[in-house]
Amino acid sequence: MRKHITIIGVCLLLITLSLSGCEILEEEKDYINVYCTMFINAHVKDIYNQPTREVPNGLLVGMEFIKAGGERFTYQKVIADGSASSVTCVFKLYRDQDIEGIGRIQGSYKGYLPDADVYVEVLSWAVVEPVGFGETFYWHPTFEIFLINNTGL
Repeated sequence: MRKHITIIGVCLLLITLSLSGCEILEEEKDYINVYCTMFINAHVKDIYNQPTREVPNGLLVGMEFIKAGGERFTYQKVIADGSASSVTCVFKLYRDQDIEGIGRIQGSYKGYLPDADVYVEVLSWAVVEPVGFGETFYWHPTFEIFLINNTGL
């Protein structure tokens, strides 16, 4: 009888220890997930700097996101029906880091040239920080590009 009680006691002890498990302590996150998508809208102006009804198609644009001068995502798109958008990318943004969004116009459209070759917008840590660590922030920089007729025609 004593053997049975000892065996039952050992079995209960093993079951208790094996089923108690261990608590997994969730680590506090020290970053914010930032989802980035860039939009570029192109508009055509005439020689008098007035908007036209023409909708540009076929203009190649480069889109780039750079986190704190290092990690980057780069895309190339073609303007269709006057606009283009990048694929969404995700960064883990840590304290005091920023993200730079850069749009580059590559070429011209029917003799129309962009008002600038490079467009830049910066998402600063101060803007992202209020959402809190472990949370998500969505950033959608939008560039309005004006294609100007520089030929004088």
